[in-house]
Amino acid sequence: MKKVIILLALALCTHTLYAQEENEQRGLFVQSISLAPGVWGDFDSDFRKEEGLAISVDVTANYHSHLFTFYASSLQEVHIFGNSNNTSIVQIGAYYGREFTIAPWFRIEGHLGPSIVITSYSNPTTDFNRLNETTLGYGGRAKLLFYPTPSRRFGFGPHAQVNLNSVLNTGMVGLNFQFKLK
Repeated sequence: MKKVIILLALALCTHTLYAQEENEQRGLFVQSISLAPGVWGDFDSDFRKEEGLAISVDVTANYHSHLFTFYASSLQEVHIFGNSNNTSIVQIGAYYGREFTIAPWFRIEGHLGPSIVITSYSNPTTDFNRLNETTLGYGGRAKLLFYPTPSRRFGFGPHAQVNLNSVLNTGMVGLNFQFKLK
């Protein structure tokens, strides 16, 4: 009788574990699309600090719980008073990341990877691009996402991004809006 109970308990446990695995998505699929407006600043220690507005767009694919993110960011220096040189930066990259579920309505995403950074400095008084530089960078980003709806398809929360490169090390913070496709 003991053997029957043990075998029955093992069969039920195995079936339950198999049922949980069955519900997971398998293979490569597009998981989400994000839009993150925010502000940026540089980390360089020169006398001139550069900062401004930024926007970042990304598409994230999932393969067996591994996230592959392709993103583009545009960072534009903004001056309210004075005539100063303008800095414009475009970042295009591919990151690897993971998603951690804290609660069904709260998730954390972390990403790391290489990027191409195109930096342009221009003088607004002459409208002359005096310096254009392209370099490789390495960066990371983190998203804290809250999913308020019962379907858990739309999320929002703070977003931070860092890019280290040989031209201008930048950081961005903003509010991320994410739509899950699956």
